[in-house]
Amino acid sequence: MYKITSASDGADLGMTEAPVYIMQAANGCFVLCPEPEAQGICFAGTVYNMLGRQAMTGVENTVMLEPVDAGELQAAANTAIRDADAMNVDQEYRLTLLELGITDDELL
Repeated sequence: MYKITSASDGADLGMTEAPVYIMQAANGCFVLCPEPEAQGICFAGTVYNMLGRQAMTGVENTVMLEPVDAGELQAAANTAIRDADAMNVDQEYRLTLLELGITDDELL
């Protein structure tokens, strides 16, 4: 997994498992290419220069690609979803569980 960060202001633009590497052909068109030949990437329909590579003509924005461990991000997302689901339980259901002596932690 790669985090895509703007080189100008450090803003996170997104994440991707497989960057779409591109280069500028002699006729000015952007074409797909392997990572070693890449001048930039295309992400969410926008073309970006890659920091430290030859800039492409007409492309203003430069990004950095940073490999990240997706496992930690997935675990955090799962916890957030579980917590959100726990908050969606109505009050009557909670009271019934309390009367039965069952806690939310035992259900999760």
